This record gives sequence, C-alpha cells and structure tokens, in this order.
Amino acid sequence: MVLSVVVPTYKRPGSLRCCLQSLMAGRRVPDEIVVVIRDTDATSANIAAEFREHFPSGICLVHAVVDRAGQAQALNAGLAHASGEIVCFIDDDVLVTEEWLAKIEGHFRDPGVGGAGGRDVVYRDGMPITVPAVTRVGCVDWLGRIIGNHHCDPLFRDPVCVDHLKGCNMAFRRSLLPGFDEALVPPTSLSDTDASLTVRATGTKLVYDPSIIVHHIAAQRAEPGGRDARAPESVFAHSHNATYCLLKHFPPVRWPLFFLFSFLIGEGEDIGLWKLLRRLLGGDGSALKQYLVACCGKMVGLWTYVAGWRTRRQRGRQRKAGARARPGPKHAGQTPRKRNA
Repeated sequence: MVLSVVVPTYKRPGSLRCCLQSLMAGRRVPDEIVVVIRDTDATSANIAAEFREHFPSGICLVHAVVDRAGQAQALNAGLAHASGEIVCFIDDDVLVTEEWLAKIEGHFRDPGVGGAGGRDVVYRDGMPITVPAVTRVGCVDWLGRIIGNHHCDPLFRDPVCVDHLKGCNMAFRRSLLPGFDEALVPPTSLSDTDASLTVRATGTKLVYDPSIIVHHIAAQRAEPGGRDARAPESVFAHSHNATYCLLKHFPPVRWPLFFLFSFLIGEGEDIGLWKLLRRLLGGDGSALKQYLVACCGKMVGLWTYVAGWRTRRQRGRQRKAGARARPGPKHAGQTPRKRNA
C-alpha cells in the first residue's frame, strides 16, 4: 500500500521543519511527502529543498507550488501531485506520533473504509489546552450542526464511524476523493468537512480512531481573521461555507429545518436571532454586527450553491447534447446490413 502525505504550508518555516522531522521519525514512514508552498514563500521552499537532499532513498519529496491563496487550492495542488492510493493530510504546525501512519495504514486494510483520522492534541504556549471529555466526535446532525470535538478527550477508546474528519489529521482513498471545493472561502473553509461528506456518500466508512494522534502546536494563520472565531472574516467564512456545504450534501427535504435552525438559533459564532437577543440583553454591543455578518454569509453561501448548481446543470446538458451529436460506435471490418425488400 503506497501512502502519500500532503503538507500545505505558508510562511511557517520552523513549524514545517519540525513537522517533516516528525514524519521521518515514525515507525511507518511515508512513501511520498508532498509539500505545498505558495510561490511567494521562498523560506519554506528552501526548507523543502534542504530536506529533499537528505531524504533516504526510496522516499519521494515533492515540492508543489501554488500561486493563489486558499486552503482548498493548496489541498488540490497537493492531491494532484500525490501518487499514493492513500493520501493523508496534515497541517504544517503538527507533529505526528511514532505510530501515526502505521495506525492509519491498518484501517485501510479494510476495503470498506474510505477515510480515517484521529485526534489532534492542541498546544498553546507550549502546554496542552484544557479540553472537555466528550461522547460525540465528527457528527453532522439533522439541524445542520457541525460537531467537531476532534481535539477533545473522547470517553471511548475504540475506533468509531463518524460523518467527518479534521483537516490536520485525516486520510482518504485517492480513488474516492475527486478534489476539494474551491468555492469554500478561508480562513475557516470547512474543506475537511466537505471532503469527508463527499467520500462518505460513496457508501464507505469514515473511521475516527482516538489513538491516531497528532500534536497540534497551533500557529497563527496568515489570513485575515486568523484563529479569532469572532473576527468578521471568520464569521462570514464559517456562515458561508457551512450553508454552501450542507446544501450540497443534505437532501432538499432537510433544507427548511436547517435554515430555520440556522437563522433562529445558529451554531457557535454563527449566531442566530435567539443568540443575538441573549447577547444584546447581556450588554454585548458587538453581537448585532456579528449577527449581520453571519446572515450575510448565509445568503452568499445560498447564492454560491445556486450558482454552482446552475453551472453543473448547464455542463450536464452540454455533455448530453454532445453525446447525442456523436455518431454511434462502428466496428472495424463490418458493413451495414441490407434490409430485406
């Protein structure tokens, strides 16, 4: 089984160096590492070139270059360069454990598994953050709530089937992953959720194994908004992407319930009317702006879905028209049969 690891990076050369070192220290090392670097990030390119010179024989390090911002664009560039039948995705600010890749490989020996991933232990100021114990990980419920909890302490130790995996610690069968949707906007793009739901729709399982661990030394993001969940850019991105992603993957019968919950209650910092009123009554004057940004994100997300649907429909019609216009297949050496008079 050939395993590729894709590592998108942007202007975090120290993190990238440590990440690559941890990959090479595992019990099962990757057959291929694809480092995706922006064309303006010369320092990271130098780190990749340095590692390429010292890699053991038999391990391929590929340097993929992108000229556009965006997580989905970087992931697609990495996917296009990856040659493994299993493609793993991590962030440049994680350190994988010694058993990380070996455990991932073990799950893919089951042909019914389309994706696998695990927990990311998050560090701030050199120490693991305090996290709650949880029973649910990687769920998308009927109301459209995207429940992650991949970084939390699970109250179970055995692998479980989930709806979605986390982008800093996930792997998919290459044959089941057509690519990442570039209509999703940063900084909170939900590319991992969208890709997970796409693979899961093929009828295969997504496995969350709490023993597949990466240490996530959470570094600052370069995009506007960064890791501040209440920044306008982050609120808009999450509202837009959640709306667009769930409309893609939910059947139409679930749309009314999703919109009702989204506009009246909301999820996280994507606040709805009820959370707006509670925060205003609590004296939080910033809530109104956050609510308006969230509503704007939802409406633009709806339009993104409608525009994409119209484009896909037009392309489908063009393919059907082209198929009708093409003559049927002819068999070499055959002549048309004459009809009997």
